[in-house]
Amino acid sequence: EDRGGTSTIDHGGYGYGVAERGLNCGLVIKGAVTDRVRHLYTSGAEWVDTFKYGMPTGSLTSNSISRNAKGACFDTHETGMNIAFENCHAEGGQAVGFQLRSKDARLLSCTARNLGGAGVWIYGANVHPNAAGDGCIVSDLRCEDTNQAQPSIHDANIDWTESGAILDQGFGNSFNSVRVERCAGPGLMI
Repeated sequence: EDRGGTSTIDHGGYGYGVAERGLNCGLVIKGAVTDRVRHLYTSGAEWVDTFKYGMPTGSLTSNSISRNAKGACFDTHETGMNIAFENCHAEGGQAVGFQLRSKDARLLSCTARNLGGAGVWIYGANVHPNAAGDGCIVSDLRCEDTNQAQPSIHDANIDWTESGAILDQGFGNSFNSVRVERCAGPGLMI
C-alpha cells in the first residue's frame, strides 16, 4: 500500500505491486494483496531494454486481491506472453480490473467489482500497433458494478459508461462462463 501517496511520483503517487520486465520465465505470485497501487501486477511497458533482453513468459498470479488501484488492478503490456491470472479479484479502483495487452493471456476464475472502468479490457493490435492482446482466454469471470466512470485523461478519454463490462479490441479472444451484473453499457463490447 502506498499510504502517503509519494512513491512513483511520475505515476500520480501510486507504486507498483510487481513490475516484471526483461527475460523472465515462470514467475509465480500467490496470495498477494495490494491497496492503492498503480497495478498489483504489470509485465512492464515500452521500456527500451525490455525487447532487447527478452520479455516475461508464462507468469502466473493467483489467489490475489487488488483494491482501489489507480490504473488497471492487474495489467499486461505488449511485453509478455502466456501470462495468467487465476482466482484474482479486482475490487474498487479508478480504471479497469484486468487490462490484457499481451499475447495469449489467460483470465481464469476471476472477479471485477466496483470499478470506474470495464471489468476486462483486452487491448489488441487492431487498436494500437504496440498492443498484442490477441489469443486471450477469459473463463469463469464475474463482473459487478463496473463501468461507473466518465472519461478521464488517465483512460485516453474513454467513456467507460458506454464501453461494456468486457471491452474486447483484440483478435481471436475467447470467453466462457461470464456473468455480468449492474454494469453501465453492454456486457461485452467487441
